[in-house]
Amino acid sequence: RKSYEKPFERITDFAGVRVVYLYNTDVFKIEKIIQEEFKIKEKVDKTGENGVDKFGYGAIHFIISLSKQTSGARYDDMKKFVCEVQVRTVLQDAWAIIDHHLVYKNESDVPSPLRRKLNGLAGVFETADDQFEQIRSARAAYINVVASSAENSNLFLENEVNKDTFFEYLKWKYKNELIDVELTSFSFDLVSKSKYKKI
Repeated sequence: RKSYEKPFERITDFAGVRVVYLYNTDVFKIEKIIQEEFKIKEKVDKTGENGVDKFGYGAIHFIISLSKQTSGARYDDMKKFVCEVQVRTVLQDAWAIIDHHLVYKNESDVPSPLRRKLNGLAGVFETADDQFEQIRSARAAYINVVASSAENSNLFLENEVNKDTFFEYLKWKYKNELIDVELTSFSFDLVSKSKYKKI
């Protein structure tokens, strides 16, 4: 399809990996890990390829190879090969799956009655990604406010009872003996300095 003269040298995604993450800002942590663990030969940011009135696939693609720090009989013969790493959010991944089934690679391919709906859907996905990030930040700020209210016990106990405030309450109540608190939907475990308590 791409008319490569030497396809086995030019094709970079014979091997590939996809990293799907939850929040937009997590991409920086993922990219840092890739930079530290591999040699990056190429980086393509497909999230910026679409215009403001376009729909389309969004992700960051890395073409990587094994770095110098990866050595030994198991790896030395593999250093000449490359691999593609696709990095995208859960919603970008959902869009790519839907897009694959619709087989519309360019906006010009889309029948005009469907174009408006697809553009609108792409906007919803992008807005949802932004909203998830904002909700994550708002939750972190909320937990900080709850934790700081522990300086006044009366004020602290006036907080609404929910999973986050309950977690902070356990840390506040058992601060002298509590090492870790693990909360699940059905139960919580307290790990104290003296022994393991199951409540």
